[in-house]
Amino acid sequence: MGQWLKAIGGYSVEQIDFYPSGMTAVAIASTLICATWTDRSQMRWPVLVYMSIAVLIAAVCILVWSSPTGLKFFAYYLAGASYAGQATTFAWANQICADDDQERGIVLASMNMWNNVINAWWPLVFYPATDAPRFRKGMFAMIGTAIATLAVTALTWALERREKRQRGQSVPPGDSRMHEPEGGALGRSPSDSLDKSNEHDAATSSRDPEKNWGNEKAPSRPYTQDTRDVGPGGGDGEDAEKATHDEVAAGNLSAANLQASPASGSHGAVSRG
Repeated sequence: MGQWLKAIGGYSVEQIDFYPSGMTAVAIASTLICATWTDRSQMRWPVLVYMSIAVLIAAVCILVWSSPTGLKFFAYYLAGASYAGQATTFAWANQICADDDQERGIVLASMNMWNNVINAWWPLVFYPATDAPRFRKGMFAMIGTAIATLAVTALTWALERREKRQRGQSVPPGDSRMHEPEGGALGRSPSDSLDKSNEHDAATSSRDPEKNWGNEKAPSRPYTQDTRDVGPGGGDGEDAEKATHDEVAAGNLSAANLQASPASGSHGAVSRG
């Protein structure tokens, strides 16, 4: 933009240095707004469509050299929207590959690598200083890139929807979120997972008795009916037993009488020594 302002004349050095900053401002605002919106809505493709249409309009306006100066200002500033797509493409790739750590690492690393590789030669080939201020090759390259971006965005969106349908996930129109099928991953219910876990624990314990140490249940005592006799004082056997212990503590029972007292099941009358 600065080379175009210098070529048409009528602008001071300060203006030539200052006016192109508007393109940077549009780039920052577009990136922040689009990143915030796409994270809230979880829809990635609209940002790439916006970016592609913006740079397409900007390139056409600059190619038509007879267009008014105000339209060219608008076109150069609108071209700053091209920076909005980078953050969204990385977020979309990370979301699509969320189920496979290896795939996600390879995809994100390759995106970073090819981004730097292309930026190393792209400006030198399509935007050399000798083509200023029209940059016809660069404008045509931008148009081609915008059309290719729209095509790749549509293809990626369609493939993502197909993958979700194959997994049995619900796919609302335009939504890029990965929906969990009802009942947990792979359609299993929580009770199925619990049954599988219990079967695994039982199989492990039967194969390795040492791992089951400390987990054995205490043997259950056989059920016996509690029959209680009524003691001489009108109380039941429990009261008679309590009285026996009280008299032992008081020293009123002899050892012979204590040995003769009932020891199981029913409690009879207790004779005093």
